[in-house]
Amino acid sequence: MSSVNYTVKLDEARKKQAESVLKELGLNLSVAINAYINAIARKGEIPFKLSLNDNSNAVGNIDDFFIYKNFIELMSIANSQSKDKNTKRYTLEQVLSNFDSRVNNI
Repeated sequence: MSSVNYTVKLDEARKKQAESVLKELGLNLSVAINAYINAIARKGEIPFKLSLNDNSNAVGNIDDFFIYKNFIELMSIANSQSKDKNTKRYTLEQVLSNFDSRVNNI
């Protein structure tokens, strides 16, 4: 798979906030953006609810909550395993495919 560079203008404060959260999850901005783009490509839709409501942090429904919770748990496990030299390595596509199959079985 070939790669391309893409430039995005971001609010500096929001970028730093996002990087801080991602760092706690053991991720970086590039990985998060790639995961987001892959989710759009796989599902054919934006992978979260868009709303004009003031409560933009609300989870759309209980199913969304468990999907996000499961994702965070899996990413935490992946972060721990990535530090173990004996852990088998997977491509991002393999990980996301595995995640999709687990989510579909919830």
